[in-house]
Amino acid sequence: MTTSLEQRREKYTRQPVPRRLGNLSSNLNRIATYSDGSFSKESILELIRESQHFAEWTIGDAPLEIALNLVEMQRDAKQWSDKLIDWMEATQAA
Repeated sequence: MTTSLEQRREKYTRQPVPRRLGNLSSNLNRIATYSDGSFSKESILELIRESQHFAEWTIGDAPLEIALNLVEMQRDAKQWSDKLIDWMEATQAA
């Protein structure tokens, strides 16, 4: 049985690398827009996680320089999600 994430991966990796990078770029723009406070933190967290998947699924097919940038973006996204989760937990505890 194929999970939803596996299905998304299969569909995503059939796209050419430039289109995948465009999708990732759109997600990053949405994260920036959503961060203005008008969207839920959960929505932002989901976009960050999806962006991490997009980067992971593209790294192996991208030219080396782009792959290295994607790895760095994944590290940044991990830090963003960790900080967002910490903030969400702190506000729930208050």
